[in-house]
Amino acid sequence: MQGKTSRFDHDVIQLLAVARHPAVMRWGQLGVFCGVGPDGQRITTGKTVSDDFVEGAEGRWITLMNADGREESWRLKVYLICACGDYPQLQSMLPFMASASGAYCPCRGCNYRADSTMRHEQPHSFFDENRTWQLRQKGALLAQIKRWREHGATGSELQDAGVNKLYWALCQEYFPFINPLNIAPQDTMHLLADGVTRHEAAWLLYMLHSRGHLKLPEVNAAIKKYPNWPRDCRVPQIPKCVEDGAAGRCPRQDATIHMSASQTFTFALHRRACPLRPCQPSLPNVSV
Repeated sequence: MQGKTSRFDHDVIQLLAVARHPAVMRWGQLGVFCGVGPDGQRITTGKTVSDDFVEGAEGRWITLMNADGREESWRLKVYLICACGDYPQLQSMLPFMASASGAYCPCRGCNYRADSTMRHEQPHSFFDENRTWQLRQKGALLAQIKRWREHGATGSELQDAGVNKLYWALCQEYFPFINPLNIAPQDTMHLLADGVTRHEAAWLLYMLHSRGHLKLPEVNAAIKKYPNWPRDCRVPQIPKCVEDGAAGRCPRQDATIHMSASQTFTFALHRRACPLRPCQPSLPNVSV
């Protein structure tokens, strides 16, 4: 299909082929990109991708012609400034057990912990000046990992720090000047579409349904009749369990709309066009 992109185009197929390559399956990203095993020992005598970046950081002199016709020498340096990937990909290339959900210390940018000590701070505590979690600091993190490399670390120590490896691909030893805390932007697909949005959509629908403003059968009827869904994304019906709430007529914390990431994005982006007709509550007239 010329001029259009598809989830099955050649680039995606090539990416999947690389991800399932035996070398990647055996040695991981650290072995493939850096030629290093999980214990930090070199496993290859050949040149690797990271070796090119080590040389690039040192620089190479090149000669160029300027606008006056004179030759000038310039020292060209190359750095890796950004790495893009989803949570599983970046988890395999960075030291963190990063996850949109499920990890005890899920964020690679701060020390928020998914336990009773910080549960009350989720998810809006970044607006609160009295929050207890702190942003990670590069120097402190790398110093701690260095101590663990030299003296060992227990599983609970690694879990408390949200770290699952002591040697990783995007490390400044192999890619100079990298900061593992900010080298990669957050994964919006897992964080939003496959994470927060699926929950918040379910919470919103529960509140509208339970207060009588909008009934789920009406939502599902509108979804079914809406003619403009993309042909490559079928938006399913909202599950009946969204109607079930918790104590105090609050939505259940684990409630979701049971959609994939692409379905959630499609549903959210088409929400204005989908012909829902909620009942409007009567509001008092207010004079300003």
